[in-house]
Amino acid sequence: ELSRALFHDACERASLLSADNDKTIRMEAKDDLLIITANTPEVGKVREEIECSVQGDPLEIAFNARYLVEGLRAIDSEKVLFQANGAFSPCAIEPKGDENCTYVAMPLRTLSDS
Repeated sequence: ELSRALFHDACERASLLSADNDKTIRMEAKDDLLIITANTPEVGKVREEIECSVQGDPLEIAFNARYLVEGLRAIDSEKVLFQANGAFSPCAIEPKGDENCTYVAMPLRTLSDS
């Protein structure tokens, strides 16, 4: 569980420094913290940390930032639930308290995943 606005803004900022055409950002969830990173060797790198409530095992996952930003923009709730079963399984983003809306995003497989 985390702030929709903080999550949206962090994904948007990280996408600006993504080197890939597919706007790849990487996320790591552990110890009640979501860490969002992106890197472009010629320009720089970004690391955003968002406090959140993490349940389950630590997770490292990559996404096309554009798809996360669009989904988060469409949600009106102050808090969202970000649910993932693994680094390569579809993930769900739901407004907290509204089970009638679910945004599904597919993670990316990156070269470092090989």
